[in-house]
Amino acid sequence: MRSAAYQGYPMLGMQPAQVYLYSPAYRAPRHFHPEPEINLVRRGVAVLGVGEAVVEARVGDVVFFAPGQDHVLLHGSPDLELFTSGVSPELLAEHDLLGSTEMLLPIRARLSDADAASLLPLAGSLANRSAPAEEIMALWEPARRARSLAATSGEPVHELTRRALAAIARHPELDRASLARLGRTCPSEIGRYFRRDVGITLVDFRTRLRLIRFIERVDSGTSDLMSAALEAGFGSYSQLHRTFRAVLGCSPRDFFGAERPKMQGRLEPADD
Repeated sequence: MRSAAYQGYPMLGMQPAQVYLYSPAYRAPRHFHPEPEINLVRRGVAVLGVGEAVVEARVGDVVFFAPGQDHVLLHGSPDLELFTSGVSPELLAEHDLLGSTEMLLPIRARLSDADAASLLPLAGSLANRSAPAEEIMALWEPARRARSLAATSGEPVHELTRRALAAIARHPELDRASLARLGRTCPSEIGRYFRRDVGITLVDFRTRLRLIRFIERVDSGTSDLMSAALEAGFGSYSQLHRTFRAVLGCSPRDFFGAERPKMQGRLEPADD
């Protein structure tokens, strides 16, 4: 699995939604988080690593990152102005924007001229402050519309990918063989289409979702480490421990101790 840090989307004042304007002085390392995210380019060019894909985004483009999808800014032009917005899954569900597996795809879409003319100034007015969630959500509906239009004009997402996304979003414990049985196909076929459409292997994506669920269970205070591991779909705590260390580079106990703040605050120089 490609190395990536777990960094929850930073919300000011514990808000359920946030908008930032990218600062060229620093950037986050490759990371993933439970919150869906969109990026809007106002000026310049951004080259983004999204799973195994490399995506170039220009003025008027919107780029989507799904929960568990690793991403990183690989290069930004000197004049880059990039807005990023993260929203809690609960808030998107309230607005009925999280019900479709199309939230994952395509990675990049093009805003209409009218949407770009209205959304980019709105993003600028909301950036880097504790803005009302309802105002931030005004960015997401036109972005979803752009994504849907792009999905119909580009290479269609395979039905096996759609079924797999829908199934593991509800049940991250399902393995590839189980998903193949549900789709009445072979594991290699479902894995091939998933990797093509999503830019990450089905196994890696499923593992990230299970780790996110485990962390959320522990954060809720209702489950200890053992119970949270089982509730997240791991067969045992030892399996969770091995996976956690392999993906995040530390034990669960260390993560919930000193390592999580270090991981959350990790930044890298913006050397292009």
